[in-house]
Amino acid sequence: MKFVAVAALFGIVAGLLAVFVAAPEDAPLSTFAPGYAPREMPVALDDGEVVMPVVGVEPDELYDSYRTRRSGGRTHLAIDVFAPRGTPVVAITDGTLESVGRNTLGGNVIWLRSASGRYAFYYAHLDAHTPGLARGQTVARGDTLGTVGTTGNAQATPPHLHLQMVLRAGGRETPMNPYGLLRFLKVRQRIADR
Repeated sequence: MKFVAVAALFGIVAGLLAVFVAAPEDAPLSTFAPGYAPREMPVALDDGEVVMPVVGVEPDELYDSYRTRRSGGRTHLAIDVFAPRGTPVVAITDGTLESVGRNTLGGNVIWLRSASGRYAFYYAHLDAHTPGLARGQTVARGDTLGTVGTTGNAQATPPHLHLQMVLRAGGRETPMNPYGLLRFLKVRQRIADR
């Protein structure tokens, strides 16, 4: 009888450890707006590695601004990564540049498609693009794409990168929250290093 009780207790403890150590992505770290669903926060990308898109920013410095209200009744379907103006902005993953240009809201912008084509990342408010970038160009994770700025409608805000992520499947683009993908970078690295 004692053996069965000890075995059951051991099983419960092992299960809890598995939840809190091996699967940190299931533990939300902030309060989310109404309508939040866990599928909006990927923690892996095509079984590939990702890097922080703004050099020098640590995962625990991020704030989850996904789904916050914006002017004109808009919803912020991105996160803002704050850093000093001119801080290098890099490719979060290997992929292809779908566009390099400028628009009214985003200012200097880039669309980066992941190597698998399943995900795309929209970088906005760049102070400048890296000279020579062009549509169709292949980039590697960590390649410099530009610098942090306040172009577009961000002129009255502190310098930051507006990072939007979409999942492309079945001919549709579904916005996803990149916070989980970036917030757990160090945790995933510690697990991989075991």
